[in-house]
Amino acid sequence: MKRRDAHIQLKRGRADGSWVEYDFESPTEQRLWLWLQVEAIQDAETKEVFLDGERLGQLTGADFRPHPLNFARLPDKVRLAAGKHTLRLVVKGVIGVSDPIYNIYLTSQDNPDFNRLLGERLDLTDEFKAGFRYHVQKAAEWYRQRGWLAKAQMKLKDEPGIGEYPRVAKLYEFAREVLPDSKRELSEEPHPMLWKGVNVWTPYALKAFDPVACAERQRTGDEVWLYYNILHGIGYPPLGVRLIPWMLWKYRLNGYLFWSVNYWGQEPWESHKPDENAVMRGTFLYPNLRDGTPVNSIRWESFREGLEDYECLRLLRDLTERVAAKPRDAQPKDLLDQCRRLLREAPDKLVRTTEDYSSSPAELEEARTAVGETLAELSRRAR
Repeated sequence: MKRRDAHIQLKRGRADGSWVEYDFESPTEQRLWLWLQVEAIQDAETKEVFLDGERLGQLTGADFRPHPLNFARLPDKVRLAAGKHTLRLVVKGVIGVSDPIYNIYLTSQDNPDFNRLLGERLDLTDEFKAGFRYHVQKAAEWYRQRGWLAKAQMKLKDEPGIGEYPRVAKLYEFAREVLPDSKRELSEEPHPMLWKGVNVWTPYALKAFDPVACAERQRTGDEVWLYYNILHGIGYPPLGVRLIPWMLWKYRLNGYLFWSVNYWGQEPWESHKPDENAVMRGTFLYPNLRDGTPVNSIRWESFREGLEDYECLRLLRDLTERVAAKPRDAQPKDLLDQCRRLLREAPDKLVRTTEDYSSSPAELEEARTAVGETLAELSRRAR
């Protein structure tokens, strides 16, 4: 006779600063694996585990990273007597805010299917489905009538934690069912649990950005955008803002996300609330206090100049491909080789990674001039 698997999911009880407790009941005497799901940001942070006052062991942030959903378990099974128990987690080694705990499972399986366990708890109600379908279809028709639907994106969640992935996946998959041809954007790195519903990915440009994973999703037809809130904030050199389009070119990305360009919250000329709009990263256009018209900013102009750099790279690439398609005896081979080399090396010199990029205006000017002069020369010789 096949033994039935046991699963106990713990719900939060009490918390006080450095610890959190969970009360639960075991129906029988049993030995189970203890699994925690933690959004691992700090590798050295520890979660010390106690059951009914007895220490069972600990897990560090580094223990959670290898699992695709950031689960990790204690090395030994937990022995449970029938009846009520209290599990306490004591958090140590915290820098700033502790890494969030999303789920705790006691299970007989040493390698459970967490996709299934998490997903089966999150069915959408019929009432929600009906309301969502009505709203989305009406909105889509409004966009379609104005010729805007191809530009519209459906954003149903912003920056979900890994513990929210099952719920987010259900929602985006239903959105795909309602509007199969829609663009369904999520500000998160690509993850297998989300592949079915999301088709526009917007990872953050720092540790969350994996160019290989992003390129793989693009090969399936998905779009990949980028956002880099800190880089375009006040206090950072305008060169960084101008290099954003170079990053898009280097990694063949489809777009860039500004969460806002005219967010103020209060009078922006003299003060702002850092907790709402740190370093004014959502403010590029300011209000003219006399007539309400928009006032430009250096950062906004720097981004425009970066887009012009991007356009020069695109023009050079397209012209190189057109000239290379001509009969061989009509091709300026030496110049075509120079163009291909420049298209590859200039972005790589300025942007080594999204976290490691040039701080030299002279290097940028040299690259921009080389692209412009090479484009002009190829245009002349291609006539």
